[in-house]
Amino acid sequence: MFHSWVFLGVSSNAQAQAIRHEKAQLLQALAYARRAGIDVSAYHQTLKEPPFVAGFEGRTELAKAAHSKLEQMLDQVNREISNGDADRVAANRNGILIVDSGDVDTLSHSLLVRPDGTVEYTVDKHSAAIGSQSGEYRYGGQKGTTKIPHAQVERLHQLTDSSKLHALPATALLPDRDDGNYLVHQILYVDFSDETSPNLLCASSKQGQQLVECCKAIEDSTKINQLAHITQK
Repeated sequence: MFHSWVFLGVSSNAQAQAIRHEKAQLLQALAYARRAGIDVSAYHQTLKEPPFVAGFEGRTELAKAAHSKLEQMLDQVNREISNGDADRVAANRNGILIVDSGDVDTLSHSLLVRPDGTVEYTVDKHSAAIGSQSGEYRYGGQKGTTKIPHAQVERLHQLTDSSKLHALPATALLPDRDDGNYLVHQILYVDFSDETSPNLLCASSKQGQQLVECCKAIEDSTKINQLAHITQK
């Protein structure tokens, strides 16, 4: 019995690690797609729905479904990227991309922060999940440009330059459990110079937490969360 329990624990851990790796690959592909101007709203909607629920990495039946869906999405977005605008990606290379999947009342959105303080923001369309029977958009997205204080740009660059984003320690794919809330599935991550952070909302390092605070301050400056808030019911 003890040996069986240990084996199951090791298998579950390996399964969780594999899913985390696949999700990291997907987020990096989605960041590239955003730089190419590709609509990725359906992917972020998918990551908010089953089988991507709290604790799915440790449940065999959900983990299998999650693996299959991640594999499908990665293949699909890579095909979309192949038709993307490479020149646009190159032009956006020096910008730092902040992506927020939004909570249940907020559409997923992104901020491309350029060195001069110009911010190109995108509020995603609220579309059906990948593989859903309904392909209709329920809410329209929007794009725009604004400016943020130079001090915020410098702080963001400082934090991204001083850390290897993809290696930021994180407790899991779930937010920290200190607040007792296991069901929050919002993702906040940063992409810069071909490196993509894990979900900063579950970062366990001081640098990760500082980056979260910096990103939230920039979101506040641009009022992006108000723009992305769902008011139509």
